[in-house]
Amino acid sequence: MDRKHETVIFNWEALLRCHFPLAVTCIISLVMAIAHKHAAILVFIIPCEFYTLVLALFMTRIQNFFSRRAELDFNDEGLNITEYHLKSGVLLNNYSINWADMNSYQYYDSGSGDAINLKLYFNNGKSKLLKFRGENISFDEALADENSLFRILQSFIKNYNDTSGGHMISFHKFFIIRGSGNILIWSWSIIGIALFIDNLLSNGKAPFVWLFAGPIFTLTFMALRRKYNGIYDRIVALG
Repeated sequence: MDRKHETVIFNWEALLRCHFPLAVTCIISLVMAIAHKHAAILVFIIPCEFYTLVLALFMTRIQNFFSRRAELDFNDEGLNITEYHLKSGVLLNNYSINWADMNSYQYYDSGSGDAINLKLYFNNGKSKLLKFRGENISFDEALADENSLFRILQSFIKNYNDTSGGHMISFHKFFIIRGSGNILIWSWSIIGIALFIDNLLSNGKAPFVWLFAGPIFTLTFMALRRKYNGIYDRIVALG
């Protein structure tokens, strides 16, 4: 069985390497501004404003520069990915991922609405994050569409699990529905109440925002937890 899918891969690692010097410059400028107080505040503001301006003006060009047209070739052994230059079509990279090397996977929206993240977890403890542009459909649509990237990936993983003779690739639970997510949810509530009590004891009064901030964050995270629990249950139901 073989299936091909064309998409666009965003090379976020290369973008991160390019942004790193600018981010370091902003941090150093912030430290200098704090050390010299108001006298050198411009040392912090100017690099940060320049950094923000560049991102705002050239975001589309930056994304295109670090994007590659990709052909995903799914087969019974694994996934082969061939990357080409977005405009010229020149071959840039080719690599394979074997199902037998995988432990679990996670598929989720990037949050920006224009990309999908696929994170692969391997048996050796390493992981690889792939960001796909142009796959901007909702998760409900991805689940319903058998031609979507997620459904193609899921069908091949299911086929591998059914025929591997023991080794299984599972869907990696979202952070928000794992035990660590529970700790985060209740920590927000406890911190908010603790800050309220601390302000009340030290100043004799406390802004009520701290009293309500914790429960509000808790309710927000619980709503997210319910949402992602539902998504996880639907994925598991697919097999």
